[in-house]
Amino acid sequence: MGKPEKVDSVADTAQSDADAAPPSYNATLATNMSPEDVDQLNLAFSSLEVPLVAETVTADICLAHLKLLFAFQSLKEAVGYTDGLWQIHDSRVFPAGKGTGGLQDTDKLDDETKKNLSLLREKRWALYVARAADRYEAWWNSFPKNPLLEQDMAEDTAKYTSFASKPPIKNPWKVELPPLVNDAIDTNFNYKVSIDCMATWEKTTSRKWDNANDSFSKTIPPCPKCGAKNAVPWSTCGAAEDSQNESPSLVGHGYGDGDFQASCRNCGKILKRDYLEVFKFTTDVKNLLAHQHPMPGTILNSWIGMTKQLPPPGPNRDTFQRTFPNRIIRYNLRSRLYKPPPASMNQVRKIIETVLADSDVIKQVERVTAKDMKKKYRLGKDARVHVRKMMSRYWGNSSPFALELGGAVLRQGIFTEKMYKLDWLHSPAARETMIRLIEKYNRFTDIMKKYPYKIAVPTLDVDLAWHTHQLSPASYYESMCSKMGIFIDHDDKIGEDKLSTSFEWTSKVYQELYGEVYSECTCWYCESVRPIHSSSIASKLPIFGSKKDKDNFYQSGRAALCPPGNSNAHISAHNSVRVVENDSIRSQINNRLHLLHQKRLEDNYEKARKRAKKRGRDLPPRDEYYYYYWGAPYLLYAPYVYPAYCVCPVYYDTTTVSSGSGYYGACAAGTCGGTAAAGACGGTHAGGCGGNGGAVG
Repeated sequence: MGKPEKVDSVADTAQSDADAAPPSYNATLATNMSPEDVDQLNLAFSSLEVPLVAETVTADICLAHLKLLFAFQSLKEAVGYTDGLWQIHDSRVFPAGKGTGGLQDTDKLDDETKKNLSLLREKRWALYVARAADRYEAWWNSFPKNPLLEQDMAEDTAKYTSFASKPPIKNPWKVELPPLVNDAIDTNFNYKVSIDCMATWEKTTSRKWDNANDSFSKTIPPCPKCGAKNAVPWSTCGAAEDSQNESPSLVGHGYGDGDFQASCRNCGKILKRDYLEVFKFTTDVKNLLAHQHPMPGTILNSWIGMTKQLPPPGPNRDTFQRTFPNRIIRYNLRSRLYKPPPASMNQVRKIIETVLADSDVIKQVERVTAKDMKKKYRLGKDARVHVRKMMSRYWGNSSPFALELGGAVLRQGIFTEKMYKLDWLHSPAARETMIRLIEKYNRFTDIMKKYPYKIAVPTLDVDLAWHTHQLSPASYYESMCSKMGIFIDHDDKIGEDKLSTSFEWTSKVYQELYGEVYSECTCWYCESVRPIHSSSIASKLPIFGSKKDKDNFYQSGRAALCPPGNSNAHISAHNSVRVVENDSIRSQINNRLHLLHQKRLEDNYEKARKRAKKRGRDLPPRDEYYYYYWGAPYLLYAPYVYPAYCVCPVYYDTTTVSSGSGYYGACAAGTCGGTAAAGACGGTHAGGCGGNGGAVG
């Protein structure tokens, strides 16, 4: 099937006039299409033009990415709805003797039963994801290793400046993902590979091809007390369908459950997730001391996210702030970390706090000479930043990666499900939509460049283009560094209030720069955001015309195509997390700011409602915002917050971070300005852990 005539004309216009406003989204929906039309569309996206090396984002690459997201969603539903998988049966939520006949007509089930069923389905998926992250680690470890050494960072060699091109990073870094996805996923979104591919996987990883067929036990690191190896179950939540015993809790104490606990088979010591995190940390420390492997968080410059060669040997290298964590471990902490080893990362944090509070120790580590020993010495800001960056790699993360992949997948799943429900893939205007969102994404990156110290927040359509660009990591890296002068990361976590206020700012700037509404959505939240920035002095000047822009949005008919529950230009909030402030004074301040933000949204909603009423329009109610997940309704009080359905007992909490000193996940005293939290710190332009630049999404 050829491209629709309208899409061709839009593409030609976009190519001939790069400064022209992006075309509007097409109103045609897949639900109005005949089976023959759907077949033609399937044929169209089965022959997408996806290059082996992508220098930029294209419509076809975005569509190939959507195919991947649809495949993920199809897999998720297949796993979640597989009754009895890992002995988690739907029958446990029904009264004895009533069976599961109600499943044939879920509309007749009460909301409580629907939510209990949704928890069972989410539990199956959470276990699948936890096992998938472990299988990914096995695949990663199958590649030959050529670890980066501290000495490599002192030399102008490709091993450091191009370390991402070396094994094992080389494969995912250099190979473009979209072409591979496009070849492996059929038009029904099934992932199909050859028998040889399956055999190679099993031989390379020593794992079964099918996740569900892998062993249900996991060998964990040696017991910290006696050194014995232990095998633990992935979950303790399963039970035989005909069991007469009370069903076990969905929290569980298995390796993939929310509250991992196991007794050492040799000495009886209770093993929890804390010791797994410490084992990762002490392993990295051993590799630093024995093999000169730099600690995580000390390889890239924290402000630009790029490599930066160490100074020549001498005083400058001895006090180089990025490598301070390596020095403090080598010259002081090493003796404090082994006899006995810390029981948790919280103890590691306390040890670091003690050392940082001793100025004499810091002077020795920093090679302060005798004549300056009596002078006051303050540790540099970058040194403190890199201590935080190092520690952030271990909070809630026992994997060899900088990010805990299971939680990242679950958060990313929020975005995936929204893309699935929008269903751009089956729209006759699919390419037109992709062309428009790519142009909007380019504008978004222009805003990041223009305001490097601000946080720009994408809408869902912009975020699709952004995610797609990152699927070609080498091209994305080159593009961002060339355009911005720094590497722009995609923050995995950001506090919900910060996300909301930054989205307001992004909407304001976009409308001022391009004369168009940024959040083309008619939900109560987006309706409330628009008056916030249209009431500024600048918006009253003829040059901006914000009210005219908003009126055009409604009068042109575009607003009618953006229903509150299914808008393509809604805020993208899959990385939203709740920040728990442990300092009482700061907590009071943050609570007050939160209430002020809520009050401002409420006031602006009232303004928008009155303005709409004058023009004969009705806004959606502010208090009714339900999201259906696994067939159960969940009330969301705002679209920018972490979803309530993610905060359930089937897995450890992936939506909360701690702030302030003295608590799990918090910064070590002396390293933080007081506004950062685990997984959301690092002192970079975006304030994001491991992130650089001014954007989140």
